[in-house]
Amino acid sequence: SSTLPSKSDLITMYGKFGALNEEETNMFCANYTARVSFLRSRDAEKALKHSQKKNPFEPSEVTFQLEYLETGTKSGG
Repeated sequence: SSTLPSKSDLITMYGKFGALNEEETNMFCANYTARVSFLRSRDAEKALKHSQKKNPFEPSEVTFQLEYLETGTKSGG
């Protein structure tokens, strides 16, 4: 079985695409999901396209999705 990335791994991997909301970025090991929260939607879109082209979590099969949040709101779990 593959090792899940840590929160700091996610920040390192995706921080190169733009500024992150590090407080909202997290790895949820119980259900094998991660949330990477970008401050700008265009940075998130760029990161999504790159991840879909070249899966940074290979050989694991991963589904990527983009969710837009209203400015100033906190996302739920």
